[in-house]
Amino acid sequence: MTKRSIFAVVGVTAIVVIILSYISIQGINKDVNDLSGVEGNNLDKITETIYPKDDDIISAAITTITPVVEKIKTTSDTIFVTKKYYNEDEKVVEEETGIPYYLTGMTEDELFDYTKNYMRNPNLSDRNQNIIEYSIESFSSEKVVLKKIYESINKEEYYYVTITDNYITIYKNDKVTLKETTGISVEQLNSEIVSILLEGVTVYGEQGIIELLENFTS
Repeated sequence: MTKRSIFAVVGVTAIVVIILSYISIQGINKDVNDLSGVEGNNLDKITETIYPKDDDIISAAITTITPVVEKIKTTSDTIFVTKKYYNEDEKVVEEETGIPYYLTGMTEDELFDYTKNYMRNPNLSDRNQNIIEYSIESFSSEKVVLKKIYESINKEEYYYVTITDNYITIYKNDKVTLKETTGISVEQLNSEIVSILLEGVTVYGEQGIIELLENFTS
């Protein structure tokens, strides 16, 4: 083999080696790029897991607090007023007393239920006068006003109740004609009731007198 042939073989061999090396290097670079891409994607996912969105943080930090509102109730010191409206003669009678013991400690809703239940079975006096409504006109812990409306009136008279010579006395509606002096003295009454009676209270009928005296002395 001549020298020229030897150089030709060596040259071809060198070219083949260079080409193979280039192909190998390109393959390695591709694998590295693919791996880098996978790791980059995983890193993004990890980053999203570690760092929550701002909205999520704000939502978790908000705490809703519902205030507790105490309902207003009647007490033993509540002033109790009953207004009676008589449609037949368009007269209104207002009675102010201490609150009955069985209405003490009630909320407005509970008192509303009481008036509705009462209308299912009113007392004899109210039935005789054809009561058609019993409702709350105003409500607070200081004063309660209940309203009774009657379709027609009983033929009984109105009476005026006051204090005379330290005893509860009952007069005709003219406030002069004495009907009765009770045996109830001011010593048996609290100061608030005494003040009310000194101003005088108008009631309707015999049953009205009985109910008033019961409320004052209970």
